[in-house]
Amino acid sequence: MSSPEGAMAEACSEPIEAFLSCSCHVPAGQIQDHKRCSKALCQELESQIRECSQKHLQSALSQVEAECPEPLDHFVRCVYAAGPHEFKEKCAQPADALRACSLLSLGQVRSHFFSPSLSRPASLVSYRVASGKTQVPDTKREDL
Repeated sequence: MSSPEGAMAEACSEPIEAFLSCSCHVPAGQIQDHKRCSKALCQELESQIRECSQKHLQSALSQVEAECPEPLDHFVRCVYAAGPHEFKEKCAQPADALRACSLLSLGQVRSHFFSPSLSRPASLVSYRVASGKTQVPDTKREDL
């Protein structure tokens, strides 16, 4: 099974390979500066990597929203009710159901773009609740 990092590396290989070949990941002063690309180019490559991973995350989320609406809503409601400190314990079953559905709908590699949303769900929950895509009880949560 590949990792989320492996999935991103596979999907966004061009900007990642350019970033590495430019030695952007090596602190200045630890390599000969003539082997390092300009700071501007390194920043541009970093931006391309972020844009690529965000695009794949949005695509994966859209597909999960379309193909797994019930498990997604159940997971979001559970996390919303449990809060950020207890959701892992209280929402394990809804997380497993959503993980299984996302794996079926996205496939093994693409599901890795969505899987961090299950272990760190605050932005997913905030997005779904704020957009009205998942209805929750009318109580205000300050900690999400």
